[in-house]
Amino acid sequence: MKRRKGQIFALCAAVLLAAGMQPVGAAELLGSQGLQTEAAAIGAQTGVSTSSAGFALSLLRGLHTSGQNALISPVSAEFALGMAANGADSQTLEQLEQVLGGSPEILNSTNLSRKNSLEQSGVQVANSVWMNTQYGGIPQGNPVWDQYAETLEQYYSAQLGAEDLGSTEGIGAVNAWVNENTNGMIPSIFDSPDSGMRLCLVNALSMDAKWVSPYDPSDVHEGTFTTASGAQQQAEFMDSTEEYFQVDGAAGIRKYYRDSTLAFTAILPDGTLDAYLDTLTAEDLAELWNTPSSGRAQSSLPKFKIEQQYQLNDTLSQMGLTDAFNPDAADFSGITGEENLYISTVVQKTVLEVNEDGTKAAAATGIGINVTSAPLPPEHTIEFNRPFLFAVVDTQTNTPVFLGVCESVE
Repeated sequence: MKRRKGQIFALCAAVLLAAGMQPVGAAELLGSQGLQTEAAAIGAQTGVSTSSAGFALSLLRGLHTSGQNALISPVSAEFALGMAANGADSQTLEQLEQVLGGSPEILNSTNLSRKNSLEQSGVQVANSVWMNTQYGGIPQGNPVWDQYAETLEQYYSAQLGAEDLGSTEGIGAVNAWVNENTNGMIPSIFDSPDSGMRLCLVNALSMDAKWVSPYDPSDVHEGTFTTASGAQQQAEFMDSTEEYFQVDGAAGIRKYYRDSTLAFTAILPDGTLDAYLDTLTAEDLAELWNTPSSGRAQSSLPKFKIEQQYQLNDTLSQMGLTDAFNPDAADFSGITGEENLYISTVVQKTVLEVNEDGTKAAAATGIGINVTSAPLPPEHTIEFNRPFLFAVVDTQTNTPVFLGVCESVE
C-alpha cells in the first residue's frame, strides 16, 4: 500500500482515534441496537483479548464523533466496571457480565493479571472506593460490605476512603487522589459534589514511556496533515524505520517502548477511517495486536496531544447495560446489602501525548453510585458545650469499657 504523508492514521494501544472522516459518525451508522448486539456477542467470544477488543470497539464507536479526535482507555473503564460488577446481582449482574465478557470471578482474575502486567511495564495503576460520610461512611460489622471490600482489595488493590461526597472538600479529596495517581495529568474526575452519592469507584492510570529508539532532532521535519474534510494542518513529523504489518484494508507500524511490553501501534486504512471502522470487528481488532511483522517501513508520524472527557452512561446503555442506571431496576445489593443503589454516572477523562522521547498518557474513570433518595436532614441538634457524661462501650456486649464525666476541657 502506498503511504500518503498526512493521510489520517488511527488506533493506538490506548485505542486512539485521531481526526475524522465523513459527516456521519460511526455511532450513528451502527445505532444503539448495533452496539448492543455487538456487546452481546462479547460473551460468546473465546479468549480475553477478543472479549476486551469487543468492549473497546463498542465503546469507541459509541463515543466517537466523525471528524473529531477521540481517546478512550478501555482498560480503565474495565477496572472501574469490574469493581462495580462485584457488588451487582440479578439482571444487573447479567448485563455487566454480557458487556464486560465474563463473570466477576473471571473479570477479577483477568484484571489482576492486567494490572500486574501493566505495572511491570511501568504503567501506574490505582483503584479506590470512597464512601459518603453522610450515609455513615465505611460500614462497620456488615458482612456484605466486608466481603465486597476484601474482594476489591485482593484483586484491585483498592484503597478505601470516607469523605462527605456532597461537599466541595469531600469531592475535592477524591479529585486530589486522581491528580496524584495520574501524575498531575488529570486534575479531577468529578466536576461537582453530589449529596446523593452513596459511594464512588475510581480507577486512575498513567504512563511516561520512552522509546527504545527515540527520535533525533534531525528526524523531525515540518509537514502537512490533511483531515478527512480536506483541511490542511501544519505539523511536526518524526521520521524513523519501524516494524511494519498488513491486515485486510489497512497497514500499520509498531514502535516499542524501553523496558516495557507496551508498543505504540498506528494503523492507516487503505480508504477512509470511517469506512474502516464501520467494518472492523472484535476479531479484526484483536488480530491487529497479534499480526506478525512483514518487514520494515519508513514511517513518518506526527507529534500530537489529545485530551478528552466522556460521559459513558448512554454508550454503556446502548451496549446493553441498562438496569444499572435505572433506580427502579438496579441491583447493587452486593456492596453493602442496601437495595436502593444505582449508577448515576460513569465518567472518563484521558490525555495522551506523543513526541520525540516517547508517550505520556493518563486516564481516570469514575463511577458514582447513588441512593434513590438523599439522606434526610438531621432531626435534632446537640452541642456538647457544657458538662456531659461519656462512655466507651462494646456494642456487641453492651459493656462499658470506659465511663466518665467531662466537667472541663482545660
